Amino acid sequence: MKAVSNRVKPVGPNRENAVCCEFRLRSTLHRRIVIYLGAVSTPQRDAVPLSREVMPSIRILIVDDHEAIRRRVRSLLSTRAEWFICGEAADGLDAVEKAKRLRPNVVLMDMTMPRMKGVQATKIIRKEVPEAKVVVIGQNDPSVVRRQAIEIDACGFVAKADLSRDLLSTIDRLVGHRPFGDEGENFDMRVPDGKRKIGVPVSRDDQSEPWCGLLADAAPRDHIVQLYQDENFLSRAVCRFAVSAINHGEGVILVPTSAHWNALRPRLEAEGVDVKPAQASGQLTVVDADQLLPGFMREAMPDAPLFLGLAAETIAQARGGDRFTKVRWWGEMVNVLWERGDVAASMGLEDLFHKLAHDHEIAIFCSFLMDNFDGEVHTRMLPRLGQNHSHLIPVEDYARLERSVAGALREAVGPLDAGVLEQRLLARYAAPLDMPRSQALLLALRDVLPLVADTVLRRSGSLYAIAAERN
Repeated sequence: MKAVSNRVKPVGPNRENAVCCEFRLRSTLHRRIVIYLGAVSTPQRDAVPLSREVMPSIRILIVDDHEAIRRRVRSLLSTRAEWFICGEAADGLDAVEKAKRLRPNVVLMDMTMPRMKGVQATKIIRKEVPEAKVVVIGQNDPSVVRRQAIEIDACGFVAKADLSRDLLSTIDRLVGHRPFGDEGENFDMRVPDGKRKIGVPVSRDDQSEPWCGLLADAAPRDHIVQLYQDENFLSRAVCRFAVSAINHGEGVILVPTSAHWNALRPRLEAEGVDVKPAQASGQLTVVDADQLLPGFMREAMPDAPLFLGLAAETIAQARGGDRFTKVRWWGEMVNVLWERGDVAASMGLEDLFHKLAHDHEIAIFCSFLMDNFDGEVHTRMLPRLGQNHSHLIPVEDYARLERSVAGALREAVGPLDAGVLEQRLLARYAAPLDMPRSQALLLALRDVLPLVADTVLRRSGSLYAIAAERN
């Protein structure tokens, strides 16, 4: 790739209406910086613990229509200094609104509430706030609550009678990405018992992250982009996308390189997909990326009419008439171009895929071999990807990313200033596509404080890698 400048012009409001807020850096920068924020007051969170010496990393939203239950839950959560309650809601509508505004890591969801039930609220929150993990807090016995959790695609469950015993350990397992239930238990939290269309139970290790739900429920016109460096992460994500399509009775198109297909095929089969019959029935279409790509490239750029024509034919075949009205497409032709250094061609092809998703009402998922902690990726590529995608999957472990970014920001500006800075940046930042809250914070920081952003990004990458080694 050609070298590009890391300089980014700070984005600031009109100086006449600005409020000057000064933050002293306690990192290697050793100097004061001034950022200008608009005079419009910052929207207040339900609770922001700015006075704590160490900012908490886990934000929890409590949803229950009974004050006594909310009070009990508050009391239990208060024993953990690294957690804080970002808000409370007494019905499903309020829960959805607060989840969108407060971006919690964990939502503790009651099922029976006025205005909107927990079932509907959970489905909306999983779609609108994919990084939030929903835990069902049910009135019934544990087996019933567990079934409710499975049916609404929740990440965990606790019976109200067992709150004192199970709530904290359930959240611990959730944010630490350890399995729920007994150590040897294996079940698919996304598909109720008896409703799976294909074979073997899926390991919960492949279901614990918010991006799993995003890929499982990819909708027409969604255009999702994944950044990866680990081949296993790539395989996990692609198989999640493809297996869910088959389970939902959708057609799926995969356009891998031959090397990646050799890795994907055994994993699909291990997850219960009988690949040959699926291909024979037309539900699964596999096209070699290296063979398809030259068919529409002209003078080192994708030819729009050629590509759109070839893609339309492939989609029509995948639909098989009326057999598969919904179709998904994952491919890596854009990444093949990216790895060659043909950035303009890669982004031009992404623009065409974005048009394809809207014109043909299909879900599209693509993957790039990119380092999310690389300054050039943040400066140059992520803004461009925001122009032709709807969702970003920047890393494999969202909770680890959030802890890493929070830790890096505290080191850079100090624990108290970090909380104020995070609030103000996120309150004013309009993310170009759906992404985890911590990722949005990194991009917002780069908009107004690029030097600090470089320091925080590098340190976030180091902390993320250290945490991965410990796991």
